Amino acid sequence: MPPKLTFRGQDVEWQTKVRYLDVQIDHTMRMAAQVEQVILQSRAARSMLRPVLRSRLPLRAKLALYKGYIRSRLTYAAPAWHALCSTS
Repeated sequence: MPPKLTFRGQDVEWQTKVRYLDVQIDHTMRMAAQVEQVILQSRAARSMLRPVLRSRLPLRAKLALYKGYIRSRLTYAAPAWHALCSTS
């Protein structure tokens, strides 16, 4: 167990995972939870947009929707957490 941490006289409880600027950071710094969350959010966004993407909307409009609603979820803070992801 890590040593007790106090801040302005208050004990700070240790957590195994925190969310900072909508990025999940766990105690191992492997970012697996963040990657899973990004995948789930992107799939949900795609599912919500599926009827619109299958419509007769012009391709440019569909691409703008994809970039703004799906790709933005995939790439948010990616440079910060990509280097911490482990493939082994």
